Amino acid sequence: MAKKIKEEVLDAKADNELNLEDNKEFSLEESFTRLEEIIGSLEEGKISLDDSFKLYKEGVGLVKDCNSKLDKVEKEIIIINEDGEIEETDGEF
Repeated sequence: MAKKIKEEVLDAKADNELNLEDNKEFSLEESFTRLEEIIGSLEEGKISLDDSFKLYKEGVGLVKDCNSKLDKVEKEIIIINEDGEIEETDGEF
């Protein structure tokens, strides 16, 4: 995972442009995978401060997107009450 990001950073340095996929829409699973890659790369500490900041910003955006998706799913949870009827919740239990 961190290897992929390291390769992106090295390629970006050659191209003088970091491809952070800011405009790509990730699934929740893809977002978590990307976050793991970003964290691994930041923990290695083998990239420049500027690139680290860009990755950090991308990670913050992914976290916000994940929170939004999880909130939406939580609001759509359906609970079956004692009478066997289906009740949609508003996210409150």
